[in-house]
Amino acid sequence: MVRITNGGRLSSPVAHVQLSHDPAKAATSLPVPLTDYIERPHVIAALRGLLNEAGVRLITLTGPGGVGKTRLALRLAVELEAAFTSGVAFVPLATVSDPKLVPSTIALALSLELGDDRQTFFGLNARIHGGSMLLVLDNFEHVVPATPIITRLLTACPGLTVLTTSRAPLRHSGEHVFVVPPMRQADLAQTSAAEVLESESGRLFVARATAATSQFVLTDENAGNVAELCRRLEGIPLAIELAAAQVPTLPPSTLLDRLGPRLPLLRGGPRDAPGRLRSMYDAIAWSYDLLTPDEQHLFRRLAVFAGGCTLAAAEAVGDSANLLDELAALVSGSLIQMRVRPRTGPRYVMLETIREFGLQQLAANGEAEVVRGEHARYYLDLAERGWPHWSTPEESAWIASIREEQDNFRAALVWLRQSEDFPLAIRLIGAIWPFWDRQDQRLEGLSWLRQALVWSAGDRTRERVRILNGAAALNCSLIKDYDPAGTAWSEESLSVADEIDDAEGAIQALVSIACNALLRGDFDVAASLAKAGLARIRAAGAAFPHAACAEVDLLGFLGYIALEQHEDARAERLISDAQARKRELGFLSGEANDSLLLAVLAYRRGDMTLAMACCQQGLPHALASGGLQTLLFLLDRLAIIAGEDPRQATIAVQMGGAVERLHEVLATRPNKDEQSDRDRARAAARAQLGEEA
Repeated sequence: MVRITNGGRLSSPVAHVQLSHDPAKAATSLPVPLTDYIERPHVIAALRGLLNEAGVRLITLTGPGGVGKTRLALRLAVELEAAFTSGVAFVPLATVSDPKLVPSTIALALSLELGDDRQTFFGLNARIHGGSMLLVLDNFEHVVPATPIITRLLTACPGLTVLTTSRAPLRHSGEHVFVVPPMRQADLAQTSAAEVLESESGRLFVARATAATSQFVLTDENAGNVAELCRRLEGIPLAIELAAAQVPTLPPSTLLDRLGPRLPLLRGGPRDAPGRLRSMYDAIAWSYDLLTPDEQHLFRRLAVFAGGCTLAAAEAVGDSANLLDELAALVSGSLIQMRVRPRTGPRYVMLETIREFGLQQLAANGEAEVVRGEHARYYLDLAERGWPHWSTPEESAWIASIREEQDNFRAALVWLRQSEDFPLAIRLIGAIWPFWDRQDQRLEGLSWLRQALVWSAGDRTRERVRILNGAAALNCSLIKDYDPAGTAWSEESLSVADEIDDAEGAIQALVSIACNALLRGDFDVAASLAKAGLARIRAAGAAFPHAACAEVDLLGFLGYIALEQHEDARAERLISDAQARKRELGFLSGEANDSLLLAVLAYRRGDMTLAMACCQQGLPHALASGGLQTLLFLLDRLAIIAGEDPRQATIAVQMGGAVERLHEVLATRPNKDEQSDRDRARAAARAQLGEEA
């Protein structure tokens, strides 16, 4: 696997980041629930009133698991979206176990450039830009030690309001706690169907029971049983949904009998159970007890998945001869939700409250260690099977696959570290580090790679080579400057790779050393190393399956070196050749950067028409690949080109200002090599329009 990097000078892909049509309101889209929302107008009105009070900038929705905190927060966000001039953002934290990852999780959700915490705060404040934003932090109870981050966010961003959901208050000095009440229930003295439907809990039960089976009809005869069920379940939405899901096999009267004394007030969970389960424990346990032993066995095993799983993953860990039937029973019982993905098919997801119960049962049955090990090995196998896709035409699809499974990869790494299975952890980190690079999650990735460097110290293996190459690449991309440590890692990698005859690893190491030489300004050394890499690619033959893609990458890199040395004719020949061959291979991830380099060359020789055409050709490729920084460089070059034409002076100023603003919002830096061209274009525009304009 070869990836050309140059410290972010002309190309630093940031995958999956999207630009809003209105940068001032560039907030994340709100998740759309799969089921209808049951209106709770009195609760929404109370929250609106609280938000309208002067000085209220932090509200925490608290209550037991399953009381509907997340749904209520989403509903409030939807209703208030227009009131916040810079938009509304939703950040799920349920699968984030490390409080240190909260700032980067917020940054990713808002498409901000990742860096240290200060960069996140600066980028968010720039995004708000004097307006107002509502930031919803869901399931904060997982990361309570990160509460000081909220203080820093609110201090750094005067226009920010934060709404959190948590099992317990955060105990923040500016916090306003709102305890989410259960759903309102029907008066048992009036048990007609109409009265039940006037209550929130009654409407929820009827809606979910009707969805479970068309045979269910609310009548005056069964309305009393429905009302009593809702009362016995204390109006807790999740408990009501679990009960309603059983209606196809158990009518309301039988459900009421089965409840018996087990859930008189939906309490009675063990004191040592997690807090979010103390009020829901019996409700979930009751639903769990309705399963057959085989279904219970599968349910416990599937709880190991963080963020859900595909059918293939369920089959790998499920350990069942009748998995499909048992899976269908779990879905119909509302213990698992099935969500269909266009690309990957069905995905099976547990609500976090239910998943915690499942994990507890897994441990109680003495299965946790075995199942977590199987889970980790499944994702290790997936990562290693995907390794050949890096830096190939299939890379974009592979990135999308990992992104969907990122929570599971994180869970696997945490388990391997906890169980001290360092050999498997090293293999997994070595197989997925390019994902952290492409998705601009380099801080998280470099943290894992540094641990793997310690675990693998002294090894002379292919896995050690991958770890060294990954650390060097992410370090170079992150600091965007020369660092002797990166060169040392790459040189060790080259030594080990040559010793064990790892052609691919040796070529990657050579590329990293060349990139560092380029950052030092040693152009001749960088070119010599790149040529050595080309020779090795051609000599490797069948030992390097994706040699063609690696070769055109290095040709483009040689072209960039020539451009830096002002050998324009040679640079254009190399870059044009690389671009044409990438197009033939269907390897378009570098197309935008090639277009940018060709635009720079055309600009140098005064061909503004061709320069503009090259930029326009690169824009759709930059958007498709998620290369946001390359996109900004292309827009910057278009602004410079427009500045050369007096008729386009206004456009040049507007576009240049927009690019500056986007760099501020995204906490990225403009290309310093473009500064002289930029200054000349602005001077021309200023002369044309006047200083005041």
